[in-house]
Amino acid sequence: MDAYFGIGSSRLNHSFLSGSSINMFWKNDSGYFALGLIAGISAAFLFVLYFTVFGVMCADGELTQVQSEEVRKTPLCFWNGFVETRDTAAQWIMTLFSIIASVLLLLTLWATQRMARETTRIGESQSRAYLHADKLEFFWGGATRSKPRVKVWVKNCGQTPVVWYRMRISIFAYKHNEPQPGERKNSWDEIVFEDGFRGPWCGVSPDQLMSSEFYLITDFEKEQVDKAYCGELDIGEHGLGVFGEIEYATIYDELFRSRFVFGRKGLPKYEIKETKTVEKPWGPTNMNLEKGIIFSRFAFDAYVYKYIGRASVAENS
Repeated sequence: MDAYFGIGSSRLNHSFLSGSSINMFWKNDSGYFALGLIAGISAAFLFVLYFTVFGVMCADGELTQVQSEEVRKTPLCFWNGFVETRDTAAQWIMTLFSIIASVLLLLTLWATQRMARETTRIGESQSRAYLHADKLEFFWGGATRSKPRVKVWVKNCGQTPVVWYRMRISIFAYKHNEPQPGERKNSWDEIVFEDGFRGPWCGVSPDQLMSSEFYLITDFEKEQVDKAYCGELDIGEHGLGVFGEIEYATIYDELFRSRFVFGRKGLPKYEIKETKTVEKPWGPTNMNLEKGIIFSRFAFDAYVYKYIGRASVAENS
């Protein structure tokens, strides 16, 4: 119980005294009333204090030695008619309690605004979209392996839609007798994304899977794919890894980034999943549907759902 109340007290003091609370108070119009109330009561306290002391001096005749009869008839000494010496302590106590009450009112206002802001933040976090790469498939694009491509499936596991997302990938071949990407230090810093982000793709509903395809057309990409090809074998000399980053916008105009790393120990030969007959203007035509090569998720220290900034700024840049 002591520990519980200690934590609560610490949080309360922090909410009252932290700079963010003060900034929030100044930026919120509802704080002006409490500020004006304290300023008014403070001015009244100084007014009462000054004229009370001066009035007591008039009543005790202390001004007779230094002031003329005209001075004692001024409004300063007329205050003596309203304030008696015996009333001074009571007035000071009342004024002090008024100031304390005003300060408590201000602190309560700060705490209430901070709680409202925290409640809003928690509500947005619970309802925010969370997008990540769920799985990855590789396709040869035909028996000649001339059109290799990667299909990345993304999933929104949040409660609100993703407004748009964009993605970039980088592939590389690695030898099996060398440390795998997740076992090397600073592996992410070694990755070079030759292209910028592709997209954007718009709209991913809650709990929806959506795919984005990347054709591997550069000489470097084709070279990496050829190294990882193992044909009839279960495993070749090289494996293939795919690094990627997803940036996505939420309905709250927030931009987040999720990273992913998938890999496979080798790329087997082209395989047909099924053949379908479709009607074309020139007649029925058989179409071969390729069986995708499923990649596994590599163990890697890559962050997901990291806040980057405002989505509207990134979209216009």
